[in-house]
Amino acid sequence: MRYGSGADGFTLLELIAVIIIVGLLAAFAPLILDSVIVERQLEAEVARLGDTIEILLRQAVLDGVPYAIHYDTQGDRYAMQLPIEVVYEDPTGNTDSATTLVLEEDPDLEWRALPDGIDLQLYEGTKKIDDGRFRVELSPRGTVDPHALVLIHNDIKALHDEDRARTLKVNFTGIISYLPGIRTEDFKKSEAEMGN
Repeated sequence: MRYGSGADGFTLLELIAVIIIVGLLAAFAPLILDSVIVERQLEAEVARLGDTIEILLRQAVLDGVPYAIHYDTQGDRYAMQLPIEVVYEDPTGNTDSATTLVLEEDPDLEWRALPDGIDLQLYEGTKKIDDGRFRVELSPRGTVDPHALVLIHNDIKALHDEDRARTLKVNFTGIISYLPGIRTEDFKKSEAEMGN
């Protein structure tokens, strides 16, 4: 209540209303910030994985040899496979030898695990690949086996997969599309369809 004609200040009701509003903001701010931080972490992992694929494909074209990327859907991780240098000796004993780059059949890989809470799903067309490890070769012609990767963050409390999942689609020519949610409609195109 205000007394007198020139009284300054706030009424008790106004002060209580402000305290309630500040309290509500303080209660919900950590929840909102956690969700934003976790969503940014998911976006960063999708971008990192897409950049890895693009770099490997470019390097395969530049070197003129295949590279590969391996996915482990059970371990939620992936690894790059770089070609190794192999020296072929001339069997006649001459000093001539040739060096070439090849992909090993059973490589010893350095895996990059996704952060805790992020699951990796792999799709070939609309078919989900659940058998653990899967290798995708990146051709020196600039082509790749079409596939889709879905990263789902289990720590995001959302009603829709649209908010907690991101799809990374890699088409035959190595073009990568980034999409919200789980998008696994068939996008495969064969070499014949691409004109190769």
